[in-house]
Amino acid sequence: MNPQTRKEALEDNTLTVRLAPKTQKTLEELSAQKGLSPEEYVGRLLDILLFEQWLEKISAPLRPQLAEMGITCDEDIFEIVS
Repeated sequence: MNPQTRKEALEDNTLTVRLAPKTQKTLEELSAQKGLSPEEYVGRLLDILLFEQWLEKISAPLRPQLAEMGITCDEDIFEIVS
C-alpha cells in the first residue's frame, strides 16, 4: 500500500497509547532516522507485528508435519529453497 493510500485508509482510525518518556524519545529518534513521523513508524511496526502473529497462527498446525520431515526452523526452509 502506498503511503498516500495508507494515510487515507487510516484517517478515521485512531489509537491512543501512553509511552514512558524514554520510549517516546527512542520512538522519535528511530522514526526520524527512517524519515517517518512517530505515528507512521508505529503504524508500520504494528503492521509487521500483526503479520508475524498471523503467520505464526496459520503455520502452527503445520509444525508437527514439518518436524517429521526434519524441518524445524527457518534455516531448514532456506536450505530447501536455495
